[in-house]
Amino acid sequence: MTELTTIIEGINRRIDGIALVRLIDYHVDKIQVSGATLKCFCPIHHELAFRSLIINLKTNTYRCTMKRCPCFQEGLLVELWARHMNLEVLEAGLDLADKLQLDIDIQTLRQLGATFTEKARDALAAEDFDQARALIDQALALQSRNLELRLLSAQIWTAAGRHDRANEEYLALFDAYLEDRSFDAARELLAMLLAEQPDSQLLLERQVELAHHEATRRPEDEAPERGDVVAQRRAADPGCAHAHAHPAPAAHPGADCRPPRRQAPGNHGVTPAW
Repeated sequence: MTELTTIIEGINRRIDGIALVRLIDYHVDKIQVSGATLKCFCPIHHELAFRSLIINLKTNTYRCTMKRCPCFQEGLLVELWARHMNLEVLEAGLDLADKLQLDIDIQTLRQLGATFTEKARDALAAEDFDQARALIDQALALQSRNLELRLLSAQIWTAAGRHDRANEEYLALFDAYLEDRSFDAARELLAMLLAEQPDSQLLLERQVELAHHEATRRPEDEAPERGDVVAQRRAADPGCAHAHAHPAPAAHPGADCRPPRRQAPGNHGVTPAW
């Protein structure tokens, strides 16, 4: 059992199933409790007629009786919240710990994520790309919407020679920057990508999209000084010669992002030129 799995199960044991269903707030008037069993309309497939979602209040597991529902297979309550909110399971657990005021040391878990991130940077510098990948994935499990972590993830993919995956991550970052109205970071990232693929139709479309968004720029959208991002990139990754060809913009300080809106670049018929 991994450390993250232990954390998830610890959070799940502390969830009050009734409180969770009320938090989801889907036809709460249809909740029916009998002993250790709760039945209600399933919020995942938006049930309107039957109490198809069954929650075991003793084991803190759930299952929907409708075969077409993604929740047909039994799962943990924290996984139900993850589906409902479109979050990674561990991030969903941290979100529930906050919303339901569970007895969880969230700050310690956040620090664990920071530790994973620093170890991932060290592994990247040592060119241990498999270890760097495993560590950054664990950090992202704790904070999947953190732009700085997404940026490091893209750098690790690039250093490992997985330019297709790096391309997907960088474009997802671009979309996240637009969502966050971090236009300077988006422009800098797009310039880097266009330098590698000047004829990419997908990137040219992104350029038009950025111009449209920048036309709506507000005073509060101005980003603080970030310095020489090329120097920052090399300082963060001194041992990786491959990644030096792809300097990346600094993440908007403290920014989180919503899940990317777009499909991976490969789905658009674009072959990365890196």
